[in-house]
Amino acid sequence: MRGAAGTGAGAPERAPLRPWREGRMTPRALYLVLAATFVALGVAALQTYRAVESELTDAALARRSAIAQLAAATLSARFERVIDLSVSLATRVRFREHVAAGRWTEAAAILSQVPWDFPYVERLFLTDTRGTLEADVPELPGVQGRNFAYREWYAGVSQNWQPYISPVYQRAAVPQRNVFAVAVPVRAGGDRVAGILVVQVDLAAFFDWTRAVDLGPGGLLYVVDGRRQLAFHPGRPVPAEVRSLAGNPFIESLLRNEAGVVVGPSPVDAAVVVSAFVPATQGWGVVAQQPAEFVFAARDNQLRRVVIGFGVIVVLGALLAYLALHLVVRRREAEGDRRVKLELERRVEERTRQLEAAGRALSDLYDNAPCGYHSVDAEGRFVRINDTWLSWLGYRREEVIGKLRHPDIMTPASAARFRAECFPLFKRQGWLKGVEFEYVRKDGSTFPASLSATTIYDAAGNYLSSRSTVFDISERKRIEAEVHALNARLETANQELESFSYSVSHDLRAPLRAVDGYALMLEEDYGTRLDDEGRRLLAVVRSESKRMGHLIDDLLAFARTGSQRIDLVAVDMAGLARETAAEAAREQPAARIEFDELPAVHGDRALLRQVWVNLIGNALKYSSKVAAPRIEVGGRANGTEC
Repeated sequence: MRGAAGTGAGAPERAPLRPWREGRMTPRALYLVLAATFVALGVAALQTYRAVESELTDAALARRSAIAQLAAATLSARFERVIDLSVSLATRVRFREHVAAGRWTEAAAILSQVPWDFPYVERLFLTDTRGTLEADVPELPGVQGRNFAYREWYAGVSQNWQPYISPVYQRAAVPQRNVFAVAVPVRAGGDRVAGILVVQVDLAAFFDWTRAVDLGPGGLLYVVDGRRQLAFHPGRPVPAEVRSLAGNPFIESLLRNEAGVVVGPSPVDAAVVVSAFVPATQGWGVVAQQPAEFVFAARDNQLRRVVIGFGVIVVLGALLAYLALHLVVRRREAEGDRRVKLELERRVEERTRQLEAAGRALSDLYDNAPCGYHSVDAEGRFVRINDTWLSWLGYRREEVIGKLRHPDIMTPASAARFRAECFPLFKRQGWLKGVEFEYVRKDGSTFPASLSATTIYDAAGNYLSSRSTVFDISERKRIEAEVHALNARLETANQELESFSYSVSHDLRAPLRAVDGYALMLEEDYGTRLDDEGRRLLAVVRSESKRMGHLIDDLLAFARTGSQRIDLVAVDMAGLARETAAEAAREQPAARIEFDELPAVHGDRALLRQVWVNLIGNALKYSSKVAAPRIEVGGRANGTEC
């Protein structure tokens, strides 16, 4: 037995592995605890280092992505403005009259000042609907009479006769350089297209705003068109030939309307950069690019500080671990408290770094926000203002802080209203929301903006300062004015349509009543002399005259839809379709109309009946050459098939 062998003669007795005495640990246990402590510190340091690296990397990439998103929104807005300019030029009354009459030179003369009023407009020219150039501004020799139907702007605008922005291409005029074109149809009246107005846009002038975007050292914005071509690059002169960027992975992603951030070779010069790409409107996109060494410089510096900090922590941890374990040998009951202390110190330091990083991120968001922020003291002087607000006003920060009051940047009328009405109300209720004022830039120009503000009081309730948020509403005001003008034009058109429809339908009723009356007289006086087929045909005449009366009523009702509420009722679509089909089939008896399930709907019965008249009538009309046409009518309740 083991017990007997272990206690035999001559065998030394081995003491069990336990504390030497009360409150002491064995050397082996001490070494194991020290090794475990250093391993734990190393693992924690490595995990924290990786987490900090990941967060700093994400923050650096997110800032570039945000700048690219703002740039894409700016590009989309500028495209909308140049389209609005082109449409407004093409819809001038005298201009349209000249184009409709073929007076191309007179039409071009109306546009003669446009290139001087809008520096980014290089030239304008007019073509007929087949793409042949008839007149241009400024006039160039040798181009009139040339056909440009091979250009992509012609294919784009002629596809559905809507405004179209082309990709970048090399213009035909000398000197040849890259441009893009905005093509809009010129309508002579109604929907008839009489010509095409083409506005050629100078790339350098149109994209000059990208040079002002601050991405940091070596950073820049460049623009890619819908054909994967380099449209504009501020670091390169506008080339004589269009350069394609097709094949680059993130350029292909941009064409698929995808956004993202990548680190790798630039498709322009092959340098290792961080590229944030965001799609804009019209198939174009914006790329915010900065050398990777500058993007991650702040991150690497911060990580070096983290490494130094962890080195200090490791040294201190080793000393503290040794002292703690030395004390554990004497007082093991104090071990738990000391470990908690070390963990708390590590967490406090980590949290401090996180708060510092968050503070820097908030400062960047404040300065680069899409709205204006400012704070004023008790006397109304500016004490803080963000970069966005300064850019709108055209001032430098040192010209504003401590020198100007809020009313100083308003027009006299707005400043008077602010002092007399808004500021007293603001001090009473403690806030303002969405109050509109006219502001004055440093150069004297004005613009409208919306102001919201909150007050700050001391413990005694005395007014100390206020914080305000300002939004530039120039674009909204412009759109409101355009909508108001459009509504006025629509109202006039609806009134004219209603008057015309009433007049036409009134003039149709008299001959229709005569037809029905004579048919009735014929039926009453000569009905017995007619055979069955004659009486049937006479009945058809009377039935069709009544149906014509219903159609006139429906026409009048349709003309009043612009000024009257649509009468929504439950409509049996199956019954309405069968009734309409029975009337339409009289003209083509050989046609076979089959009905599938049709759900009931809510709508205006007269308008829906006219829809069925058009649908079934067109089906019969375009199958009239078939010997025995077959027409199927059906639908689903979700409205995806009819």
